[in-house]
Amino acid sequence: MMQIPLLKYVDRNKNVSVWSISRASQWSDRLCIASDGKWMSWLISWNQEFPSSNRLFVSPRTQTALQGFAQKEKVTYWLQSYAKVEVVSVYSFGNIVVKSLNYDRRPAIAFSHFLYHSSNKNYMESYQLADLCRIMPVIDNYGNAVTERQSILVPANGSKWVGLMGINPWRNEKYIELSADYNSAGHFAGNYTPEDQILDFLKTKVQASDVPFIHPPNARFPIASSHLTVDNAILLLQWIRNLKSKGVQLPASFLASVKEGSWLKTSVGYKPPAESFMSSSEWGNLLQNGSSCVDIPMIGQQFYQNKMHAYKEELQVIGVRFEFGEASAYIGRRLMSMATSNMLTRQHVYELLRLIRFLQQKVLSPSKLVNSVKDGRWIIYDSDWAAASCISTQPFLDVGFYGESILDYKQELKLLGVQVGFENSEKIYKLVIDNFKFSSSSITSDATALIRKCIRYASPCDDFLRKLRDLKWLKTNVGFRAPGESFLLDQEWECLLKVFDVVPVVDSWFYGSKISPYKEELKKTGLITGFDQASKAVANIFKQMVRKSSLTKASVLALLACYWKLRTRDPIPVDLFNCMRSEKWLCTSLGFRSPSEAILFDEGWQSLSPIASLPFINDGDSNGGLGKEIHGYKAELKDLGVTTEVKAHLGLSSVVSTFPQTLQPYLLLPCCHCLDLSRAGWPVQQHFPRNL
Repeated sequence: MMQIPLLKYVDRNKNVSVWSISRASQWSDRLCIASDGKWMSWLISWNQEFPSSNRLFVSPRTQTALQGFAQKEKVTYWLQSYAKVEVVSVYSFGNIVVKSLNYDRRPAIAFSHFLYHSSNKNYMESYQLADLCRIMPVIDNYGNAVTERQSILVPANGSKWVGLMGINPWRNEKYIELSADYNSAGHFAGNYTPEDQILDFLKTKVQASDVPFIHPPNARFPIASSHLTVDNAILLLQWIRNLKSKGVQLPASFLASVKEGSWLKTSVGYKPPAESFMSSSEWGNLLQNGSSCVDIPMIGQQFYQNKMHAYKEELQVIGVRFEFGEASAYIGRRLMSMATSNMLTRQHVYELLRLIRFLQQKVLSPSKLVNSVKDGRWIIYDSDWAAASCISTQPFLDVGFYGESILDYKQELKLLGVQVGFENSEKIYKLVIDNFKFSSSSITSDATALIRKCIRYASPCDDFLRKLRDLKWLKTNVGFRAPGESFLLDQEWECLLKVFDVVPVVDSWFYGSKISPYKEELKKTGLITGFDQASKAVANIFKQMVRKSSLTKASVLALLACYWKLRTRDPIPVDLFNCMRSEKWLCTSLGFRSPSEAILFDEGWQSLSPIASLPFINDGDSNGGLGKEIHGYKAELKDLGVTTEVKAHLGLSSVVSTFPQTLQPYLLLPCCHCLDLSRAGWPVQQHFPRNL
C-alpha cells in the first residue's frame, strides 16, 4: 500500500501528478493542504513562484473532496502521520517560504508582492504580516538579498535623499538602499501590482524611508561638507525638524557633521552653522554697517528666498547664532586671531575703537565685543608710569605707531582693558611685580619708593622679596648695595653708623623723608634697621679693620665719641664694646695695643719716660698718630681700660731691664723718682735698685 500512487498533487508545471505514500514521506519536499478552502487556489498559485520552498500542494479536487468528507479529521490525521502532509495557512506557508529564500532576486521580490496581496485580501493577521516583513530579505541597489539591516532607504530613483546625499553614506551602518525593482509594476502568481504600490507597502510595513523621515545613525554625514542648494538646505532643516518633533535625539556624529560642514550660504561665502549668524532687523544692518574691520558671516536671506526665518529653532540646534552679543564677540575673536597672526593693522584697531563708540551711541552694549578682546593687557604711558617703567617691563601702547589720535579713545581703550593712568591699587602693584626687571643704572628715588609700595600693597610677594634681597638696588653713601649689607640710619644711634666711612648707610639725601614710613617693608628685604643687628655688623667691620691695621684717626675718634654716647644706652652694643676692650686697636709707641695695655701720656709720666719703654698712645700727627685730640677722650679711654694716671699704673715692670751703662746727668732725677716710688711700696723691677 505504501508504494501505491494514491496522492495527487500539482507539480511545478501546474500539472496534476501522483505520489505514493512512501515517496511523500521520505523525501525533503512535502505535500501541503490549505487549512481553509478559501486559501487553496491562492496558495497553489503563489507556490509556483517559490520553488525553493520544496512544497507541493495536493490537487484542488482532492482538497475539495476532503473538505466535504465526514471523516475529514481522521483522513487528515492519517495523511499527516503517514504521508507527512502539512496543513498550512497563508501565514505558515509564508513562514516556510521566507526561510527558504536564498540569494535569488526574483523570489525575494515576489515574496514582497505575496505579502502585499495577501494583506489586501486580509488573509493573515496584522501581527503575522509584521512578523514576516521583519524577517523577509530585501533586494538592495546592488541586486543582493539582504536580511540584516538597521534601516531601509527607498530606491534612489525619485527619492529626496539622493538629491541631498548623492550616494548612500551609511552602507557600513547597515542602511540598505532598496532596488529600483520595488518601484516597478509586477505580475506574480496571476496578480498584477501597479507601479510604486510595493514601495508604498514597504514604507508602511518595513519603514522604508526617505528624507526627512530617515533616522540617521551615529555616523558622519559627509555631504554636509559640500555647498548645498537652496532646496537641499531647506530639506536638511525639515529633516532636523521632523526628527525633533518625534522626540528623536540627534546622534552626536551626525549633528557634528551638520554643525561643522560649510554648507550655509552667508555674506562671506559658505560657512559652517557654528560660524554663521542670522540677524534681526534691529541690529543686523547696524552692526554690519558699523564694522568694516571684520566681515560678519550673515546667512543670505535673499539666497534662501526668505525661508530661513521659519527654521529658527532648527538653526539654533545646529549652532547658528542670533544674538547681537554673539556677533559682537565674533568680531572680537576675529580681531584677536588676526593679532596672533600679526595681521592686525593700525586701521583695524581704529575701526574697533570707532565700533565700540558707535555701539554706545546707538545704546547697544559693546560688552560681548569688549570681553572677547580684553584678554591682552596694555598700558597708556604717562608720567605716572615713569617710575614703574624703570623697574618693570610693561606692554605700553605704542603711541608712535598708532599716532596721537589713539589718545582720543581713552574711554574705549579703558573698556578694552587698557590701563589708563597709574592707580594706587593692589592690581597695579602686582602688575609691576609680575613684570619686574632690574638695572642699577635706572634705579631712581621714585623707583625705589615704588618698590616699597609694591611690598606694602601687593602682599604676599615672597618671590619678589627673594629677588630684592640679592639685588644691589639701595642707594647708600658708598654706592648701590643689597639690603642685607645696608643700614637705615636711626637718630638714636646714628653715631654708630658714622664711625666708619665704609659702612653702607642708606642715602637719606637721595631718598629724603619718603623712606622712613616704609621701615617695616624694608626690613622684609633684609635691610639692617635694628640697633642690635647694626651694632653686631659694625663690630665685625671694626674687627676686620683692626686686623688690616686700617683704622684711621677719624674712625678712632668717632668710635670713642660713639662709645661715650652709647655706654649708658639700654641695651648697650655688647659685641662692639667687647671688641673695643679686647682688640689691639690703639696705636702706641710700642705698636698696636688693647686699651688695658695702653697709657695716655701726661706730665705725670714725664719723669719715667726717659728710663722706661712704655706703650704711650701715639698723640702725634704722623705715623698713625691720633693727634692731641685724643686727650679729649680721656674719660672714654679710662672707661675702656687705658691707664691715664701714674698712680693708677699697676707697676713699673715696664722699666727697661737693661740699665744704661753710663748714667747721664739728665737720667739721675728720673731714677731718684723711681726710688721714691719703691720706698712708697710700689713694685718695681726686681734688679732695678741693685743695677742702679
